[in-house]
Amino acid sequence: MRNLTLLILFVLLVTGIYRKLTDPLPRFIPGVYIRELNNEKGEEWDIFRMDLVHKEAGIYRITRRTNFCLMQDGILLEQEYKFYNSTGYYNGMTGKMRENETGALIGFDVRNQLLIFGTNQYRKI
Repeated sequence: MRNLTLLILFVLLVTGIYRKLTDPLPRFIPGVYIRELNNEKGEEWDIFRMDLVHKEAGIYRITRRTNFCLMQDGILLEQEYKFYNSTGYYNGMTGKMRENETGALIGFDVRNQLLIFGTNQYRKI
């Protein structure tokens, strides 16, 4: 019985180490992510760019560009642009990134090629 318990603990340990070494997220994160929205209120797009700054520390540079244009009576009004620069720390234990300025969590869905920021989903291009 004791040998079986030790064997199970060993398998769990090896599995945990293997998962850490083969975590697909650090390779997936760098890139450009986009979200576009067109509706009766206007047009909007958001672009996230993630660049690896320090691999061992899991630090990324985050650049976010937003464009919003209100629509009134079918006519697009003046466009509003915003530009943000920040850094983020990727935590391999949670699989999330914490944006350092605001503390917001950024999630990733490797299978569907998505970045998840709050309730918004951005597709990787």
